[in-house]
Amino acid sequence: MSVPPAAEQPEIVEAEMGVAEYWYETFRRVLVIPAGNGCVLLSVDVYSKLDGLEGLEILEVVESGRVKVYYARYPGKPPSLDSLEPVKAELVVVEALNPDVGHRVEAVNVRLLYCGLKGKPGYQEVWSIYRRIVVDIEGRDPEKSPLRPPELVERVYRYRLG
Repeated sequence: MSVPPAAEQPEIVEAEMGVAEYWYETFRRVLVIPAGNGCVLLSVDVYSKLDGLEGLEILEVVESGRVKVYYARYPGKPPSLDSLEPVKAELVVVEALNPDVGHRVEAVNVRLLYCGLKGKPGYQEVWSIYRRIVVDIEGRDPEKSPLRPPELVERVYRYRLG
């Protein structure tokens, strides 16, 4: 029996309590989380190595050992959903000082809270937000330059199906 490649994994996974996982570029996830009162939180996987924190408006810092997690205001104008601007728009940045890897600062997540929606946004609506965020944060268009799954991701998928 042949194992399907990661690209054949589901695009939408329904979870408990109305949460959905929308998968893009095979291994990038956007969590769509109902937040009550017509609000939905989108938690978007991103990755960008940063030179530092200059230019970011830091809202909160959580520190644990040699790792700091910064919650910063989304740089620039965040994407709208159904012509609604987000009530909250944050960029999550991790700073680590590790003897093995040295000093690293990486953008790893974007969180957007939208209120006033009539329902959960669909896969294509969220794709347009994901695409805009990737352009803003990573500096690439996922439609023109899609990511390839790393070998480790492929191995994990094979193991799960195995």
